[in-house]
Amino acid sequence: PAGAVDATTDLKNVPVEPNGNLTLNRGQKSVVNVGADPMTLTLANPLGGANYTYTISSAGGNSAASFEFLNNGRLVIKGSGLTIDAAASSTQNDDIILLGSNNTVNTNGGNDIVRIGTVYGFTGTYRDVSQNNTVNTGSGNDYVTNYGYNNVIDGGAGTDSYMRVTGTATATNMEEVFSPTSATLNNRDGWALQGGLGDCRFLSLINSLTQKNTDLSRYATITQTGDSYNVRFVNYTGGNNAITVTKSEVENSGYAKGDADVRVMEYALNKLMEQNGNRNLEACTWNDLSKYLLGNDKMGIYGNSNGMITELWNAYTAGTISNLLVSTASSANQSEGIVNNHAYSVKNVTADYVDLVNPWDDKDILKLEKTEFFKYFNSVAVFGSAAYSTGSIYTNGVRDVVYDDSTTQNVYAGDAASDRAKYNYYVRLYNAIISAGGCTAIDNTMLTSTDWLTNMINGGSAYLKAVDSDNNWYDTNIATNTNLQEVENDINLKKAEAKYESDMRKINAKDKKFDTDIASLEAERNAISTEMDTLKSVVKDNVDRAFKLFT
Repeated sequence: PAGAVDATTDLKNVPVEPNGNLTLNRGQKSVVNVGADPMTLTLANPLGGANYTYTISSAGGNSAASFEFLNNGRLVIKGSGLTIDAAASSTQNDDIILLGSNNTVNTNGGNDIVRIGTVYGFTGTYRDVSQNNTVNTGSGNDYVTNYGYNNVIDGGAGTDSYMRVTGTATATNMEEVFSPTSATLNNRDGWALQGGLGDCRFLSLINSLTQKNTDLSRYATITQTGDSYNVRFVNYTGGNNAITVTKSEVENSGYAKGDADVRVMEYALNKLMEQNGNRNLEACTWNDLSKYLLGNDKMGIYGNSNGMITELWNAYTAGTISNLLVSTASSANQSEGIVNNHAYSVKNVTADYVDLVNPWDDKDILKLEKTEFFKYFNSVAVFGSAAYSTGSIYTNGVRDVVYDDSTTQNVYAGDAASDRAKYNYYVRLYNAIISAGGCTAIDNTMLTSTDWLTNMINGGSAYLKAVDSDNNWYDTNIATNTNLQEVENDINLKKAEAKYESDMRKINAKDKKFDTDIASLEAERNAISTEMDTLKSVVKDNVDRAFKLFT
């Protein structure tokens, strides 16, 4: 969806239960005839834990109402004369878009968001007739926008904010009131929104910059003369840093919606980039933005792990690094509202969750369990720190990678063909190893031990993983996996057999040599024996001749 109220034609219709109640999952909708007797509406909690419940009734009876549970987690209620009560839960964080008239909404506790009519910058069927509604937000830190007339908003206790987009309304116990012509960006506004062009990087950076300091004059000064704005980017040192744009140019640009300063700054930056021979906002990298807004064209890409995101967040809140942004890869979970190839700023990090700000609406906090976050957000970017001149951001056992980058998208998208992406893979692998406790050196004798792997598996220090038909990893073992078998280690037996055969060949060779030597000796003995017989014959003949001579 390209806005706060996404296309409802893709939502699946579900029937009302026989008892008159209704249960909705994300991506579902239903039309109900609400009577004087309260019905229960249950929204399945996508983050686990207790589901969200509302009791809904109509004093007039038989009032047609539409309930749509959007993929981004918002509940859209269309109808008139309804009483919507979340008082059964004092902790749930309601996010409601109320379209219609003469309705009463009681959200009770929790940090709630209620939009009456539609959201500024987007059109809706009921935007002109959402009037005479009453909203009581109770005790949480709440945020209410009003697009309509004669609506009454009671913020109750807590730190609340209110934005009157158009029409008239009475708001009580609201600490802040916003106007579409505001001259400054306040970190509690909710309407510096992404327009129709690919400017998510710029707005994510602005959201990040203004989390701790809402003074935009640190990055750009804007002076108005008639219908013209003179904008100077105070940190850019690469050439011309000032430009003049007209009010009509800004209004027709198709870029950011909402805050005047942000819209003027963005359009002027886009125009200045083009005049300076750089990429415009739709094609620029993070570093292009950093050069113009922060005067620094280097960034750090960090591997995504539990320890890494927590440590970077701590460094961000401590002021050691200036910005913390993330980007999705080319595939994302649309059912959870995660957008492909899209930039987000980090709002908060806890032990279990990461809160992200989508530039489509900086009040739309995407709360993800860390395990889900690591599936879809493949890297974390930090930049804007003066420490880049030393080649590192901060040192606390964290492996940092700093680039003078001109192809940031390859790194963010995890492009397998990119040498930087390949390098980052090993950096992330290294960081994952460190986060898991690091490596343990083993004795050199283990390198040649055939029993080592078996012992590691049997001892629970090593695990076997396999991939199913959907390319998902799962644990496996020899007992259950028919593709694996445990066989006897016959290496030593084969070595012994080889040595035996070698020794036998040597013995047989020696035996043959002995036979040859014996045959040679026998021949020599026979020759000597023959010669001795010959000599005996000669001696006898000589003796016989001598006796004959004397006789």
